[in-house]
Amino acid sequence: MNVMTKEESVVVVEGYDDRSFWKGWLSRLGVAGLGEQKRGDRVRVEDPWGVNVTHGEFGYRSPVGRFIRVVPCEGWPSNIKKAALRLAPSMRRMKPVRRLVLCRDLDLPAVTGEAGTEQGFVLINWARTLDSAAISPAGEPHEALLDGGATAVSLIKWSSPDQPGAGIPCLNTLERLVCCAYSAVYPKRGEAVSQWLTTRPEVENQVEEKAHAWSFMAGWFTDHGQGDFYSAIWRDDLVAAQLQTRLEKTGAWAVAERLVS
Repeated sequence: MNVMTKEESVVVVEGYDDRSFWKGWLSRLGVAGLGEQKRGDRVRVEDPWGVNVTHGEFGYRSPVGRFIRVVPCEGWPSNIKKAALRLAPSMRRMKPVRRLVLCRDLDLPAVTGEAGTEQGFVLINWARTLDSAAISPAGEPHEALLDGGATAVSLIKWSSPDQPGAGIPCLNTLERLVCCAYSAVYPKRGEAVSQWLTTRPEVENQVEEKAHAWSFMAGWFTDHGQGDFYSAIWRDDLVAAQLQTRLEKTGAWAVAERLVS
């Protein structure tokens, strides 16, 4: 059944790499990207209210006709502020939100585990600043329901349970998740990346998570370009399977399935 209704779901992410990752992930889930290039011209994309999708946002249509908007921000906590604006009571009334997914890097060493990972942010507490009657379903601390369940809010924290290894950075971020999945399929490439990073001359104050990820891009994805790297990894069936395994363990895969259903 097609559900072309005037509502939307929104994925609020930290930046453009996350937006690219979601593009590949949604494609895997059968979601159609809107506004793809045709003969050099970008197709105009409108949301359910007839407003152009702009400012770096991407629009998608799920298999059942739901409109999904992916919104890149300038890191955490700017994405919290963007999400709060979209979920303000007046905005929810004018333009209903079926589901909002808030994404963030965990930014803690993998060996730390989940202890202390909230870093001052608890989803249900934040949700109750938007709707004092918001509830968190039993056993789902990273899910909140607003307006009696009309709007669901989910929190995805990018992480991977893998132990430290070749080609894998320390901090749990989107980059680490991607590097873990890719190195699991191509361990020799992970070893090559580690060797290269270890032998770099004059290294100081580098973001190691990005250094690892971009090394894989430079080594094996140069034909795709920097902007497509995080989507391109999803087009490798073996890597996609490894990503799915890790996303299932953190509960993120279930969130994505709810998003598109």
